[in-house]
Amino acid sequence: MVRRFLENTLHTGRFAYMRARGLTGVDYPVLVEPLEDRYEWCVAVTPYQEGSGLFFRLYDPTPEMYQLATYVFGDWYRGWQNRIEGDSAVWEAVRRIHWVMHSSDPALRRRAETLMPRVAQALTNQHGEAISPLCLAASAEAFRGLGILATAPHPIAVSAVPASLLLMLGVPRERVALFGMYYQDPSVYYHPNTAWYGGFLAGTPFHAVVGIFFGEEWVLVDFSLPGYGEYSVLYGEPHLHLWPPDLGPRPDDGAQQVLDYAHPYTMVFAPPAPWEQGDSPLLHRIPLLQF
Repeated sequence: MVRRFLENTLHTGRFAYMRARGLTGVDYPVLVEPLEDRYEWCVAVTPYQEGSGLFFRLYDPTPEMYQLATYVFGDWYRGWQNRIEGDSAVWEAVRRIHWVMHSSDPALRRRAETLMPRVAQALTNQHGEAISPLCLAASAEAFRGLGILATAPHPIAVSAVPASLLLMLGVPRERVALFGMYYQDPSVYYHPNTAWYGGFLAGTPFHAVVGIFFGEEWVLVDFSLPGYGEYSVLYGEPHLHLWPPDLGPRPDDGAQQVLDYAHPYTMVFAPPAPWEQGDSPLLHRIPLLQF
C-alpha cells in the first residue's frame, strides 16, 4: 500500500484519489487510503460527461419522449425544460418518477424488459445511429406500445431513465448524476484490456444509482428498490433509498457482493445543453459520500 503520494491528487482527507502510474502500476486513478483492509485499491475517475448515447436526444426529445414525460409529470411538464431550483420540487419529481415506475403491472414491466433490445434495434434503424436499450428513448418507445414506464433490466438503465426524466422536467444538470459503486475489491476483476464505456468500467461487477444534490450533499436513490407502504411511495423529504450493501455471494463465482456506497468509483453527468453557459464545481469532483 502506498503511504506517500504527491502526483495529481484529486481529493484529500481521510482518503485520496490520485493518478500515479509509477506508484500504482495502473492507468486509472486509485483510492490509496481505503476504508477497510479488504480493499487494496479502487479504480476511480473524475466525473464523466456522457456523450455516447446514454442521454440520447435529451435536448431534442422524440415525440415518444414528450409523451412519456407528460404521462409521468402531467401538466407539470410543459414540453420544454423549465428550470427547477427548489429542493421540495426536485424531490417531488423524484417521488413521482419512482411511483410511476413501481405502480405499473409487474407482468407488463417484465414484458417491456424483454422487448428493449428489439426496441433499441428499431430505433437504431430509424435514426441511422446506434441507440442503447438503456436510454430514455428506448423506454419511451416501449411506453408507446405498452403504456407503462419501464426500463431494460440493467442498473444503468434503471438509473439513466429516471435521471433523463428529471433533466427533461428542468432539474439542473449539475444536480443529477449516475453513481457507480463496486461490489468488492475491483483488483480481483481488473485486467489490462478493461475499458471505459459511457463512464462505467466494463468487465467489473458494479451497481449504479441516481444521485440528486440537495443542499450540501448528494442523496442516492435506487429506483429498482420499491417504496414504502401499500402504494410503494418514497417519504416526503429527501432521503437515501438504497438496497442493503451486503447482497450475498455472486452466483457465478461466489465472491461476496458488498456495495461500497461510500466510495463511488465513477460519476456520470449528462452532456451540456447547446445553450448552457458557465460551469458548476459539482461537475469536477467525485465526492466521498457520508452514510
